[in-house]
Amino acid sequence: MSGPDHFRAAFTQFTVGALVLTPVADGLEVVDANQAAAELLGVDLPSLLGQPSGHASKQEDLARILAAVDRLLAGSLDRWEAELELHDTPVRWVRLVLTALPPDGVRPLLLAQLSELDRARSDFVSSVSHELRTPLTTVLGYTEVLLSGAAGPLTDQQTGMLLRIEQNGDRLLALLEDLLTLSRIEAGSFRIERREVDLVATVARAVRTTSPLLDGRRLGLTVSTDRIAVKVPGDAEQLERVVVNLLSNAVKFTPDGGQISVSVEGDDHGGTVHVTDTGMGVPAEDHEQLFTRFFRSSTAYDRAIPGTGLGLSIVKSIVDGHGGAVSVRSAPARGSRFSVRLPAR
Repeated sequence: MSGPDHFRAAFTQFTVGALVLTPVADGLEVVDANQAAAELLGVDLPSLLGQPSGHASKQEDLARILAAVDRLLAGSLDRWEAELELHDTPVRWVRLVLTALPPDGVRPLLLAQLSELDRARSDFVSSVSHELRTPLTTVLGYTEVLLSGAAGPLTDQQTGMLLRIEQNGDRLLALLEDLLTLSRIEAGSFRIERREVDLVATVARAVRTTSPLLDGRRLGLTVSTDRIAVKVPGDAEQLERVVVNLLSNAVKFTPDGGQISVSVEGDDHGGTVHVTDTGMGVPAEDHEQLFTRFFRSSTAYDRAIPGTGLGLSIVKSIVDGHGGAVSVRSAPARGSRFSVRLPAR
């Protein structure tokens, strides 16, 4: 692959959002973009092309961008960077890097700059996640010691405070693990250690892991299986993570009084895990993008439910790596059912 084909393949696969803009009478128009840019802005890629570029920016930021473009095109500036706050998009803050592309060298220059940004972003995410994980693990370790009573008796108030620290520490640790997994996937270093895995045991561990999320909640949780064991080849740790992410979402999006169920089915061709809830549900128009990085459904935005939009994309990456498939059935106010199908070989 060479020339335009090589450029298109590389441009499409970059995890850094990229837009190619051209000046028009009333601002800037998008003439090309990659999927990562569409995901950041929360739109379909085809609908992004040919549109004005400032729809997600504040008016004052758009004025700064246009002024920078004028200087870039005039040759008085080589590169312009700024942190911008967006609105009505999956990502709240972005770092925007603008540079002018000469007509005779657009492809190589753009690829070189995107490669540099892609490496810098991945390195930063990986480094920060590693650096934060070590002290956080220490905090959680000492919290567990204090809760055990090893350092002396605790009052009910102190126990409640420590439990809150532990709960939020676990949430932050899960986020860091998501970021590390994402950086490994993007770097191509994500590996699946294949061994025989019992999905029934995997689901049981995932339920134990997520049980603290149910503390203080009025939610019912049931687990069922049609076999004593359902065995497939795979990575037990990563498959447990798939179920944990799906269960965490079910707890997050199901109001008190609701019901969550996990079921495991097996046959000669493989195994299936279903995670079903009676929660808020997801509109049909959001289904296609649910497994896209950083995408958050309109339900999450409308209800101001916190989240990063990484969990389901990681679920899909892990399941795809096992040669399986993940699907969703959902509708507003009718709950959701996520199904993970894994092959027997």
